[in-house]
Amino acid sequence: DDTVRIGVLSRYLASRVDGAKVAARRRRNFARLAERLADLRPRIRLMRPTLDDGDCPVGLPLLVEGRESMRRELGARGIGTRMFWDELPKEIDLARFPASEYLRDRTLVLPVHQDMDEGAVDRVADAVLGWK
Repeated sequence: DDTVRIGVLSRYLASRVDGAKVAARRRRNFARLAERLADLRPRIRLMRPTLDDGDCPVGLPLLVEGRESMRRELGARGIGTRMFWDELPKEIDLARFPASEYLRDRTLVLPVHQDMDEGAVDRVADAVLGWK
């Protein structure tokens, strides 16, 4: 049987989460962070400055020239980030999709999760704004 089963503890924890509140908080955090980081060109650009109705973001994606430097600096400040891909999947044909490599090398996703308050969002923004 290939059915994925949810454990009792996972089911219990999921039942205690208010999805609408989580989405609303993430949307607020995304909007605040995007507003703070709106004018960072040319080294840093927002990949998506606004959300569509109903979106629940896992992070705010940036295109960063020198991504690894920023990632290390934010990490040293205790700010976890994510990347688009560590390695491109072998199924991606770079001859057909050359932008994939560009995106892999420059995408950095900043946190906007629901446990962040305005102060935490501002600390992320300040760290990005202060990146050398």
